[in-house]
Amino acid sequence: MPKEEKHSLDKLKKNKIVISKDALLDIKSVCKVKLSEVEGEKYMQAWEEKYYEREEGREEGFREGLKLLIHKELAKGKTVEVIADELEESVARIEELMKEL
Repeated sequence: MPKEEKHSLDKLKKNKIVISKDALLDIKSVCKVKLSEVEGEKYMQAWEEKYYEREEGREEGFREGLKLLIHKELAKGKTVEVIADELEESVARIEELMKEL
């Protein structure tokens, strides 16, 4: 028996409230819905966390890929401005990534 359902029934017993079988079934149904809502929220929260982790991973991968390209282009003797133009990034962004090389 779920915790909420047991709590509801214990509360009724403690207050010496007599209820019909139909009312008891209603209480159980409400508790099941509440439980499924909580589990649904937990599932959605876990899904969102995984989604954001993937997005962060993609962004990190893209950043690392840009750094690799910048390194290769610098080795060829290209200027920051040329690299920025070829990679369609700002000079400031290229300079920022170069500091991480």
